[in-house]
Amino acid sequence: MPVQRSIVGIISLVLICLGTFSCSPDKPSIGTLVSEKKQIMITPKQFLDEKMMLGMLQKEMIAETVSANGYVEVPPGSIASVSAYQSGYVIDLNLLPGQSVKKGERLFSIESPELITIQQQYLETSEALKYLKSVLEREKTLDQEKISAKKTFEKAENEYKIMWSRHEALKKQLALIHLPLTLLDSGTISSSIPILASISGFISAVNIHLGDFINEAEVAIEIINTSHIHLELQVFERDASRIKKGQELIFSLAQTPDIWYPADVHLVSKTISGSERTVKVHADVADDLAGRLIPGMFVKSKIDIDAKEAMCLPESALLTEVNKTSVLVKMGGNTGNYHFELIQVSTGIQEKGRVEILNYKDLQNKEILISGGFSLIQN
Repeated sequence: MPVQRSIVGIISLVLICLGTFSCSPDKPSIGTLVSEKKQIMITPKQFLDEKMMLGMLQKEMIAETVSANGYVEVPPGSIASVSAYQSGYVIDLNLLPGQSVKKGERLFSIESPELITIQQQYLETSEALKYLKSVLEREKTLDQEKISAKKTFEKAENEYKIMWSRHEALKKQLALIHLPLTLLDSGTISSSIPILASISGFISAVNIHLGDFINEAEVAIEIINTSHIHLELQVFERDASRIKKGQELIFSLAQTPDIWYPADVHLVSKTISGSERTVKVHADVADDLAGRLIPGMFVKSKIDIDAKEAMCLPESALLTEVNKTSVLVKMGGNTGNYHFELIQVSTGIQEKGRVEILNYKDLQNKEILISGGFSLIQN
């Protein structure tokens, strides 16, 4: 929005400071009132001293904006809660929040008598399976030669299948708790197992301590992968239909509210949530920026909609009161001094320090005071 300035106040001060009176006995007046049509004269020296600038209407792309607040987030698939598949006591723990880890990396280990029991059961079923397999092969041969009863072969086959299923179930359980079967098949029994990272990312929470006893359902470690970081914005229901995939937006962070970063709309939710009647909008940010964002950061955004070409001026060129906005237009003539006239304008879309001028034809090919001129009013 342009800086609010009262035209009445400006003209009153101009009358005092720029011609009729002197604002201070120690300061010379910066301009001179030259007519009752709200015209001001500035000398070249005064123009340079006050660092004033002239400019003209510029044709630019400008868009109406929709404001939305939200947070920096990551997709649900980029957040992992790490638990142990087997209860036990925590050993070998050396993690801190913020630490980087890779998928499959050891996070900590647990120790439990139950681990020894399950390995014992696996080894016992392995040996029993070998025995029952030999029995089954013998009974199969005898059955084919019609030497033994059919039911004897069927019994041997049934016992083998039952033992095979127990053995496979134990093998799957050991794989879930990351116990290497190669060591176990060689006869080596371990009293501890490693708990591995299920995704790559950063440790966001460590909920255990060395020596803690944890159960299978207990969340021990939390990991966040920020490679797919995005913005999750809340747009009011009345504006939701105007938001489309691919629209550009800018956003700022709470700690740096005056710095704006680019993003673009990736997805607009199809449901309305909450009593505030808002719709979630997901926006993608550039990869080089994503590395500086932290999930949970609060953001403010402005989403561009209905972009169009328009004749624009900088916000600093406008003088605004309740129902009236004007600019100072340089008048013709070659007297060596600068002559300005206050002309009323109609404004449209205001975005990123620029303002659409609707009655631009009144200002075409004219020079306008766009910077530095209002410092004289403060003298």
